[in-house]
Amino acid sequence: MYPTFHQQVLNRLTDIRPVIEELREMQFQKWKYQLFVSDIEQEFDLSNFQVAFLDLLSLKYKCDIYPAVQEKVHQEFYTYYGGKKDDIRIFLQGLEIPSEASKKWRLIYEDDEAEAIVNIYFSGWDFEMSTLIG
Repeated sequence: MYPTFHQQVLNRLTDIRPVIEELREMQFQKWKYQLFVSDIEQEFDLSNFQVAFLDLLSLKYKCDIYPAVQEKVHQEFYTYYGGKKDDIRIFLQGLEIPSEASKKWRLIYEDDEAEAIVNIYFSGWDFEMSTLIG
């Protein structure tokens, strides 16, 4: 049986425990501009669980997560602009990370116009839904 989301994060936490403080600083520096949504203002606001989550997210984002949600995000913006804008450039604007008690988290994207945002909601590593606010 494949490990659950929490088991994966806790397994990662076990793997990184000897270097948790170094990873806390590294992951905070990598994601700090997106973590405002989670009320994370400094690296010490991150729990060990959240550091392990960010470490896994860093490993999964480019190859697994972004390719899976890219089309959904583009489609939301394409619909928002009524199909009149084909060259949509998107940026990761925010990241709401889970606590140890939850497996819910979200990515927040904006386009180069910064008129609207698309929220991509996850439960564990599984996509749940997308919403556009504009």
